[in-house]
Parts: sequence; C-alpha cells; structure tokens
Amino acid sequence: MLFNSIHFLVYFPLVVMMYLMTPTRHRQILLLLASYYFYMAWIPEFALLMAFTTIVNFYAAKEIDRTTVIARRKFFLVSSLIINFGILFYFKYFNFFASSLSSILTREGEFQTLNIILPVGISFYTFQALSYTIDVYRSQSKSESSLIDFALYVSFFPQLVAGPIERYEHLTSQLKTLNNPSTDDIKEGIKLIIWGFFKKVVIADRLAIYVNSVFNNVEASNSISLVLATYLFSIQIFCDFSGYTDIARGTARFFGIRLMDNFNRPYFAKSVSEFWGRWHISLSTWFKDYVYIPLGGNKVSANRWFFNISCVFILSGLWHGANWTFIVWGALHAFYFLVERFFSQSPLADLKSNNFTTFLRILFTYHLVVFAWIFFRANSISDATLIINKIFTMSDFSFGALSAAILPFTSDNRAIAHLITAILLIIFMEVVHTLQEQKVKWFEESGNSRLAYISFSLLLVVTIFLGKFNENSFIYFQF
Repeated sequence: MLFNSIHFLVYFPLVVMMYLMTPTRHRQILLLLASYYFYMAWIPEFALLMAFTTIVNFYAAKEIDRTTVIARRKFFLVSSLIINFGILFYFKYFNFFASSLSSILTREGEFQTLNIILPVGISFYTFQALSYTIDVYRSQSKSESSLIDFALYVSFFPQLVAGPIERYEHLTSQLKTLNNPSTDDIKEGIKLIIWGFFKKVVIADRLAIYVNSVFNNVEASNSISLVLATYLFSIQIFCDFSGYTDIARGTARFFGIRLMDNFNRPYFAKSVSEFWGRWHISLSTWFKDYVYIPLGGNKVSANRWFFNISCVFILSGLWHGANWTFIVWGALHAFYFLVERFFSQSPLADLKSNNFTTFLRILFTYHLVVFAWIFFRANSISDATLIINKIFTMSDFSFGALSAAILPFTSDNRAIAHLITAILLIIFMEVVHTLQEQKVKWFEESGNSRLAYISFSLLLVVTIFLGKFNENSFIYFQF
C-alpha cells in the first residue's frame, strides 16, 4: 500500500491514542513497532533491510567506542561504511553505473538492467544511521547501549522516508524521555500538519498535473509551456518537500518530539550559498560535516576548495537520483559557488546594498536555482538541452502558443481558480507567519494570536475542498 493522505489520517490518530494509553517505559517499543509497520506499508521485506542497517551501525559503533586502538576503530568504521554504501549502491546505483559503463564499452542498448526495486527512503535512513557511527568514531557521541533506542532513532516514522535527517544527539535525547505532549505541542502540531497538507495536496499535487504533462512530452511542448512548467516546478518541489517536512514535524510534536526545520524560505536567499543554508538544511549540513570539512573545507587552496565543493554537489546530485541529470544539476550548483566566490573577491562585493539591490540579488539567485531545476526535473540530458534551447530561442512565441500553454491548465475548469486561491493563501499565511516571528505588538495582543487560529481554520477548509487526495507519493520518497 502506497503512502497516501487517507492512510496517514487513519494511521496517525491510532498511533497517538495508543501512545497516550501506553505507560512511559513501554513507549519506545510502541513507536518502534509503529515505525516498522508504517515502513512495511510499502514492501514488507524492505523492513528487514532497514533492520540490518540498524544492527550493523549499532554494533559497529559499540566496537568503535569499546577500543582505543586506532586501527581497530578504523576497521569497524570502514566496515560500516562499506556495508551501508554497498547496500545503497546496489539498490540505487547499480543499474545506472552498469548501463553507463556498458554504453561506453559496448553498443548502446545491449545492457539489460536488473529488476531492482528502490526501497523508499533508503538514502535518508542510511545517512542518519551513518552520521551516528561517524560521530562515535570522532568521539562526538557515546555509543548507544539500547538497541531499541537506536532502532527507534533510525526508524522514527514521522521522518523515516523523507527526512529531515536528524542527528543522534538531538533526536535520541528526546526519544529516551517520551512524555505526554503539552498543549503547545498539540497546537503547533495541528498547525504544521494542516500547513503541510495544504502545500502538498492543494499546491504541489495540482501543479504536478501540468508540470508532468509538459516535462514528459518536451518535443510537443512549446516554449511558453516549458517556461511556465519550469517556474511551476520550482513551486511544486518546494511545496512537496517542505510540505512533507511540516507534516513530519507536526506529527512528531504529538509525541513531544521537536524535529529540526528543514527549510527557511529558500527562495528569498540573496546568493546560492545562502540558498543552500535554507534548502534541505539537514542534508546540506550532513554533507558539510561529513564530506566538505573532512576534505579540508575552505581552509585550502582555491583549486582544492573547488574540488571539495564539486565533490559535495556531485555527491548531492547522485544522492538525489541515479541519472546524469542529477549529476549535472549538482555540478551546476558547484559552478555557481565558483562564480560567487570570484565576485565576492572583486570590487563589486564592496558595493553598498539597499532594498532594491537586495531584491535584485534575490531575483537573480532564484533564477539561477530555477535554471538548475530544469536538469533536476528533466527525464534525460537530451530533454534538458531541448528545453533550454526552446526557452532561450522562443521561436514559437505567439498568441496561439500562449493559448496552447495555458490550455492544459483549463482541462479542469477549477484548476486556475485553485491555483489563484492557493497563491493568495500562501501570501496571507506568510504575512501571518512574519507577524508572529517579529512579535508585532498589535498581533500578539489580538486575542492570543486569534488571527492565526482563524487563518489555519480557513486553510483546513480550503485543503478539504480543494485538495487532491490520491495515491501520489511525495517527490522525495524516491530518494
């Protein structure tokens, strides 16, 4: 059974009720069982794979922590890395590398791929488990004595299949003391879940209909359709992924757990480096701590720094998918960093900023990111190059082409109305969120954030009536 909104809305309240009725000392076991049952909703056999990953990292970390002999510590760390990345490579990358190598050495099409099903969320829980083992090796964490506690850390169901990638010290310290959720936890959890579902089923899933129809038929799509689909994909992927993160964070709050915020208004970034400090924060910090800094970070020569940053983003591209499009997407962001570093050392960096220049920087950064999204979403490199060629030539620009671009949106007469409603509500919710963050006096005094309750009630109604509730999984489930 694939993950869907109805499944979640039935499953989650049952787990919460059982959690509240379970004695505190048994809650870890309850949540562990609930997490494995949740994961088994896809393919039950893959739960055994996650259990194997958990056991490998648990005992490898114990052996690392038990000895002070450097060679022995390295042996268990390397063994853990080989096993974890070996599993990840087989399920996610074997066909890609084998077919790529085959196309170089033999005629294209001769290689027959293996029938391998990708376990959902394997990249997320593998990276989460590995971060623990590496931290123990670095003596930044003590090894966990309880296999149940560690297994729950790896498999905690709200963030199991699409993150955020939590660190051991942050999450396990909360999982060891599972108390009843506070009133604030319940309120915040409800708001996050409503907001997450709104972004997912009202915005992302409805935009996906148009985006998929264009990107899956590039040759027949005109330039305007491709431009519109590219912009809409930037909104779709943000609402899809951040929507899941909000649902995960909201769900966790019902168990008194606070997961990290994985997004911080990334499209308001004034540079590409700032964008990566706001987008998929848990993955960005993972690569920074476990790849970039060990390679030397920025405390090296310019050439070595570019090598380090290229490694990070090419690996990030591969992490997202076994396709050359993702590798080019990662390499493109590495190139952005190189250009950004060049300009940061030029006289232009000394120019004073004001509201207008800040706006221009945000706009420019957004379009750099959007351009890179073309490779991320395209089905192949050839599709991506065709899209770019059509967009930048605009040879078919006409009123007829504009009509043809908009027409797929009107196949459902309510589609445009839904889109406009969603955009207006996003603006409204962003205003409310900003007022709360800045603690505006009149807002804070207006009936204990009464406006926030009204806005989320409206959001819930809109989600129920305009949401596209179906079997569509989240984009990041495939990673």
